[in-house]
Amino acid sequence: MPAPILPAAALLRAAATLLNEAQGDGLAPVCLAVCNRDGQLGLFLRMDAAPVRLIAIAQAKAYTAARLGVSTADFARRLVRDGLTTGDFCDSGLTAMRGGVPLLRDGQVLLGLGISGRSTDADEALALRLRDLLTEELARAEGPQGETLA
Repeated sequence: MPAPILPAAALLRAAATLLNEAQGDGLAPVCLAVCNRDGQLGLFLRMDAAPVRLIAIAQAKAYTAARLGVSTADFARRLVRDGLTTGDFCDSGLTAMRGGVPLLRDGQVLLGLGISGRSTDADEALALRLRDLLTEELARAEGPQGETLA
C-alpha cells in the first residue's frame, strides 16, 4: 500500500482550520469531503446543523475532482461546451456542481476536495481555501530537497 500523501494529523489540521473559519463567518454550515486520487473517501466532516443531503453532494464533488483531475466548475464548463451530460462518462458518482477541486502536484492528482452547504460560489471558495491549506501542510511535510519526511 502506498504511503499517504499527508499524515492524518496534517489533513485533520487543515480541515479543522477550514471548518473553524466557516463556523466563524456565521453563514450556513457545510460538509467537507476529501478523496484519494482514486476517488475513495479518506476524510469526511459535517458541521453541526448541516443538512444530511449535503453529505452525498460533498462526497460527489470530491470524487469528481479526484477522478477527473479538474474542478467541478471546469467539468461543468466542459459539459456545456461539448454538449455532454454527466451520464456520458458512465460514472454515476460524478457531479458538475461547483465546490469540488483537486489538489495537484506536478500535474498529478493527489486528493479530491469537496465542500457543500452554501451557494456554489461559496462552496468553491471554501474548497479552494482547503486546497491552499493542504498545500501549506504538504510543504511542511516535505524536507529541504522536496522529499517527504517519514
